[in-house]
Amino acid sequence: MGAYLYYECAKRSNDAALKLNEFLYKDKFNKKLQEVDAAFFVFDETGVQHEIDHGGTESSIEYCKDNIAQNAYKVSSIEDTLEKLHIETNEFFEQVTQMFERINHKFKMKYLARSCAFGSHYFNDDQIMRMTNNGSLLSGSDKHKLLSKMHARSTHLFHAAIAS
Repeated sequence: MGAYLYYECAKRSNDAALKLNEFLYKDKFNKKLQEVDAAFFVFDETGVQHEIDHGGTESSIEYCKDNIAQNAYKVSSIEDTLEKLHIETNEFFEQVTQMFERINHKFKMKYLARSCAFGSHYFNDDQIMRMTNNGSLLSGSDKHKLLSKMHARSTHLFHAAIAS
């Protein structure tokens, strides 16, 4: 299994997917990830056709079709990527956050609140809030649960800082 960051275009269309992928293809950080075969992207009709042309299974072709304009990035298996890029884990998550902030300025996005990547082992609360525009871009039934957990953690840290 693993921990994933689930993200998608708010409008799940091939046109939105193509525009986002064009942006991602040109993004400075994502270009570095492309070089080590670890880039962010969303599924589009081009990917569907690639699966068809390269002997993809029926289930892989259907998966691409069903997930147009969205994707899940596995953040729990990035050790090889970090080594190839010569960056530390915290720097990676900060650069991913900054990339999604750039994306959010140009595209309407949604981030699934139940993404395991939003656990405290990967993105920190500040990065989650920045990436999701203070939670307004979170989707799914777990949105309020995640925001409540982050609020509780920040309240706990605030009280701990006052006590010391």
